[in-house]
Amino acid sequence: MTEQDVRDYLTDNGYEDTIIYSNPSYSEAFIGVTSNGIAIYDYDRMVQCLVEDDGMDEMEAMEWIDFNCVGSRGEGLPIVLNVGNPNYMCEKARVENIMPVQQEFKIDPDAA
Repeated sequence: MTEQDVRDYLTDNGYEDTIIYSNPSYSEAFIGVTSNGIAIYDYDRMVQCLVEDDGMDEMEAMEWIDFNCVGSRGEGLPIVLNVGNPNYMCEKARVENIMPVQQEFKIDPDAA
């Protein structure tokens, strides 16, 4: 999946104003979008994107994502979800309606 594929998917589904990551794009880590138009990315896939595309080691990639993505605050910014560890998610990721792109999963709104 390319960044343009992500943009086309969002536009085709009425989410053309959704904020996505573009530098780096993390397009392979894009999972879907919430019902209110927030993009969702898989943390582990984001790490892989930085390792494979930018030559970072895994620890550098995790630190980069934690500081620049997970640590970012603002209206409409993407959700970074650690699918391998469902207890590690941004508070705003506690949503019920997700339009998945690559896989189907449910988020338990009562999860700790």
